[in-house]
Amino acid sequence: MSDPQQNRSTGTPIWCWLVALTTIASCWGLAGWTAGLLSLVAGLSLFRSTKLSDSLPLFASSTGWALAMALTGDRRLFFPLAFWLATWALMHDRKHRYWTGVCAAIWLMTMFFLIRIQQGATGRVLWMELVVSITLGSLSVVLEGLVPYSLLGNLAVVVTIASLAAASLFV
Repeated sequence: MSDPQQNRSTGTPIWCWLVALTTIASCWGLAGWTAGLLSLVAGLSLFRSTKLSDSLPLFASSTGWALAMALTGDRRLFFPLAFWLATWALMHDRKHRYWTGVCAAIWLMTMFFLIRIQQGATGRVLWMELVVSITLGSLSVVLEGLVPYSLLGNLAVVVTIASLAAASLFV
């Protein structure tokens, strides 16, 4: 019988693999290759976590943004999805591997911008997304230092940052 608290060094429980693969597949199917690619990269970092029970809900809930993109047909919701995943990468294992989380968040946002360039976003749109990204990235780091290390604390920061990213679309 596998222990849900197991970490990578002793073997990842099968349910973690199933949830991660389902999340990646649903993001890919619901919101296209862009969401699937970001989810895949975020999912790969999931298995470096020391406490899967805290990181898996944050990762799996990113499917909500992919579902919103699919239901509304609004490609702009890719922006808050990217922030959801990047903030999750920063927060989920910050107590043990802070700089790895920082690097993963930067990598996810870099991928977001490379995808946006490939999609043909205008210079003005990219500039505004960059300004918002720097602002929300800085806020993420500040909140990370203020919020206690817990699943609810991490989730509060992730939801706040993603919501602010979504709100920035309407400014």
